[in-house]
Amino acid sequence: LCLNLDPALNTLGPRDLATVKYELSTLDKWFVQKGIPVVIDEMGCTDKDNEDARYEWAKGFKELADSFGLPCVVWDNGYLHGDGDNFGLIDRVNLNIFPESACIYNGLMGK
Repeated sequence: LCLNLDPALNTLGPRDLATVKYELSTLDKWFVQKGIPVVIDEMGCTDKDNEDARYEWAKGFKELADSFGLPCVVWDNGYLHGDGDNFGLIDRVNLNIFPESACIYNGLMGK
């Protein structure tokens, strides 16, 4: 869903957030519980014309990160279309949020 460029992988499955939870719990165990701060500094979900799945991913990721006290910074490369990682959130030309990416913001804000 997030990094796999296969357009068929565009839904959020039960294993996706379970994997996120496992990875965040590992960060908590190995770093946070030992007093070493952790910031998730690149997180995002590729646009594959799957706004509902991207909303659920953002909401679920943020809730899990919050449960471990881990702050997150969303990744925005400005691209929504093409063959690469389409992590675009902000339209830098018109200075607004891409309509296709409002689902990420809404998920992160729990709206």
